[in-house]
Amino acid sequence: MSGNTLKFQNSTSSLGPDNCVFSSYLPDGTLMTRQFRSVRTRTTVRVNSKGDTIVRTIREPVIDHTLYRGDWEISGYPGSGVWRLNTPEGIARVVKNGATSDAGRTFTHLWYVRDRLGSVRTVVDDEGTIRQCTMFYPSGLPVQLFGTERVTDRAHIGNRWSNFAGLGWHDNTAHWHDAILDRFTTPDPKSADYPSFSPYTHCAANPLRFTDPSGERPIVYIETNSWGHVFLSTGEGASLTVYTYGRYGNTWKNIPSVGSTAGEGILIRLKGNDAQRFINDEDKRFGLNAFTFEQDKDAEINAYFDNILQEKSADPSNKRDVKNIGKGIVIDEYNVVNNNCVTTTLNAIQAKTPIKSSVSFSLRALISERYHSRS
Repeated sequence: MSGNTLKFQNSTSSLGPDNCVFSSYLPDGTLMTRQFRSVRTRTTVRVNSKGDTIVRTIREPVIDHTLYRGDWEISGYPGSGVWRLNTPEGIARVVKNGATSDAGRTFTHLWYVRDRLGSVRTVVDDEGTIRQCTMFYPSGLPVQLFGTERVTDRAHIGNRWSNFAGLGWHDNTAHWHDAILDRFTTPDPKSADYPSFSPYTHCAANPLRFTDPSGERPIVYIETNSWGHVFLSTGEGASLTVYTYGRYGNTWKNIPSVGSTAGEGILIRLKGNDAQRFINDEDKRFGLNAFTFEQDKDAEINAYFDNILQEKSADPSNKRDVKNIGKGIVIDEYNVVNNNCVTTTLNAIQAKTPIKSSVSFSLRALISERYHSRS
C-alpha cells in the first residue's frame, strides 16, 4: 500500500498466439481481477455480380472479464453484468440487465449439494429444480450432465474451473491445475517439503482420497476402519501441525458393563515430519477421511491449543511420553460421553469465531455414526 493506492501484482499466462489469461492479485495473493482474452475469427463468403467469389476474414477480440471482491464476483461490466455472492451453501445471483432499480433486475438463489470431498454435484433453485448436475473424473475434470446448465464454476472442491478457449484448468489459488493431465502447470510452492513427490504432482497422486487446500484451513480426519478416532491438522509442509486428543495415558473403569470410559485426557502436538508421519500411519492402519472448512482458521486453532498446552505444561506432573507417537500433556479428564476427541476437535475449530452451525452439526452427525473407544 502506497498512500491510498493499492499495489497489484499482475500475472499473464499465454495459451497460444491469440489466447492469454491476465490476472491481478494483491500482495497477499488475493485475486482481484481476471481477464480471458482471445480472438474470434469470422469468415464471410459472397459472390458478386461478376460471379467472383469473395472471401473475407474478420478477427474480433473476445474478452471475458471478472472482478473479485471478497465473496462477490462481478462478471461482465458493473452496470449490466452478473453479480454472484458465493457462500458455502450456494449462490445468490443478481442479473442487473442494465437496470438502475430492483424492478428490472433478476434475483436467484441457488443451493449446493456436495459429495464427500466437498465438490458441488448438484445445484438446485428455491423451487427444488435441478439447475446444474455435474460428475467428475478422479482428476477433477467435470462432466456436465445432459440437460443442465452451468451456473457455478466452483464445482470441484470449491476451486474455479476455467474452460475459456478450451483451457480446462482449475484455479488452485497458488497455481493452476490441469485436470486433463492431472498435474500442476507450475511447480508446487511447497514441493521442497515433500521430496518424495514430483513438484507437479496433484494431491499426492491420489485425488480420490485427498484434496489440495490452500494450507490456511484446518483439516479434520476421521478413521474409517476402526473406532472412528478424530483429530485435526493445520498448515502444510514444515508448518504442518497435528493435534490429537484421547486416552493415551492412564485409564480407569467406572462402568463395569461398558469398560473403561474415562481416564487422563492427553493432548499431543506433532509438527513437520512427525505430523506427516502420524497422518500416514493412521491412514495406513485405520483409513482416513479428510474434511476441510471454509473459514481460514489455522492461526486461531494454533493459538487455542498453544494457550492450553502452555497452561497445563507448567505442571511437570502433566507431562507424558506416549509410545510410538510422541510427548503429550494431560489437559483434563477424558469422558467417552461428553469430553472426547470429537468435542475437543469441535471446540478448537469453533474457537473465537464459531463455524456455521450447519457445518458443525453435519460434522457431529458424521462422527456420531461411530462409537469412540480409544478417542
